[in-house]
Amino acid sequence: KIAEASQFREARHLLKGLGGAVALREELTFAGFVDPITDMLTLNEKPLNIFAQLASGTVTQASLVCEQAALGIYAGKYCICANRPDNDRHWDSQDPAWISKASMARRHRFLTTKNLHWQWFNMLIAGLVPASEGGVE
Repeated sequence: KIAEASQFREARHLLKGLGGAVALREELTFAGFVDPITDMLTLNEKPLNIFAQLASGTVTQASLVCEQAALGIYAGKYCICANRPDNDRHWDSQDPAWISKASMARRHRFLTTKNLHWQWFNMLIAGLVPASEGGVE
């Protein structure tokens, strides 16, 4: 669990010790989440990355059309995503069956980039991808 800055620093330190962003990319590529040629997230059914599918427009959430439009000039660069309606309904549940999958709030939303380069979908590696691997300088 990463809920505080110190835990984030510890997780990044651990990642660097395991080979850093390059090693993580290799694992994600091996698992099928990253295309080895383009370094872009895959849009396959298996393994499923629903946020990549939403960001690409492969899957849409009809209930968010107005919220997406509210992004105005940024709608072409970013995508608003939501949890499943059941997860939102159980946001404050104490039932053990829901605690690990319920939304963080009744109307919890995610803002994600439409840029599917793998470096943008895990904040743990933000700024760690070498420029030679397509990272931001």
